[in-house]
Amino acid sequence: MNNDIKMGKYILAKSIEEALNALDKYGEKARVMAGSTDLLPLMRRTGRESEYLVDITAIGKLSYIKQDGEVIKIGALATHSDVNESPVVKKGAFVLAEACGMVGSPQIRNRGTLAGNIMNASPAADTAVALIALGAEAKITSKKGERIEKIESIFLGPGKTTLNSKELITELRFRALYPGEGSAFCKLAKRKGMAISIVNAAAFLSLDESRAVCRDARIAVGSVAPTPVRVKSAEDILTGQELGENMIEKASLAARDEVKPIDDIRGGAGYRREMTKVLISSAIRAATERAQRGNNHE
Repeated sequence: MNNDIKMGKYILAKSIEEALNALDKYGEKARVMAGSTDLLPLMRRTGRESEYLVDITAIGKLSYIKQDGEVIKIGALATHSDVNESPVVKKGAFVLAEACGMVGSPQIRNRGTLAGNIMNASPAADTAVALIALGAEAKITSKKGERIEKIESIFLGPGKTTLNSKELITELRFRALYPGEGSAFCKLAKRKGMAISIVNAAAFLSLDESRAVCRDARIAVGSVAPTPVRVKSAEDILTGQELGENMIEKASLAARDEVKPIDDIRGGAGYRREMTKVLISSAIRAATERAQRGNNHE
């Protein structure tokens, strides 16, 4: 292990325009810095050097969390703690508040950003499955303009996304949950804090007027594939059906059979498959209870 960080030229961007100018000029030679809770450990571990480090932490206008009509918008510099403690997120997207509250330690949550967690593209990222379950999108900005992409399609593999070196996530957005909708996040790790997920799962459910039949479902799971993934077999089983223990069991079994985890130091493939079943069952059950009582949060 190399404990030395090879620092390149440091650029403090004070506006989005300054950051985009630097990325446009230096391209693959540049790396974006925000909370740096992933970037600096990676540089220390690998000895990887970036010729230019573009620090965006001085761009105060990217620290917002707000609701615009039905849409919740989160700026690129909002930290995990900001999101976890936000009344807007707790009311309209409790699954994301839950996930952000389980990331790392308090110190990491106070510095690390939600957008940075997505850019790191870890298959085990807690916030990724929550955002996928919410149907969230990213606003991606470059000198050429803006584009919108679904979070679930951004991931290409460990540490790899669809963004090119001149692009920057500036905002995450998703619709706030309606009455009769519920969401939940579950995580399995070897300890309560500072632990990478062995498996994590998130569920979103929309119920009909009777609060018994599932009209729509989005279920996501992490650390069981090269990227966080939606488990569409489970979604298809639940959609249009009255929710009960038998249906939840059937959906979670389908999820177990769909995922393709690998063995690694945190857990074996077989164990991960079984825990996928357990966590998805728990997430569906919690999301159902929240939707039925017309209250998306605890």
